[in-house]
Amino acid sequence: SGNVTKLLELKQPTNTNDDYEEDDEHVHYVSSVAWHSKSPYLAIGTSYQQVHIYDVNQQTCKRKLISDTMLDDDDRIPCLAWNQNVIA
Repeated sequence: SGNVTKLLELKQPTNTNDDYEEDDEHVHYVSSVAWHSKSPYLAIGTSYQQVHIYDVNQQTCKRKLISDTMLDDDDRIPCLAWNQNVIA
């Protein structure tokens, strides 16, 4: 229908540190999302090699994963997929 509905507002993880803050070289944004089909979990990939897993019912970040294997200029997580309870 062309209408946009806000499903929820997620807060930044409380365990953030300097590697998540914006700086002159990086603008951080959501680069991918994946809903778990059988639980209230939403995985969000960022432009800064991070995956955040949220419980949308509690509106809290349950996990924050940081990739250290991406070595090129493109630091974003381009896609996410759930395989049962494993995020890939």
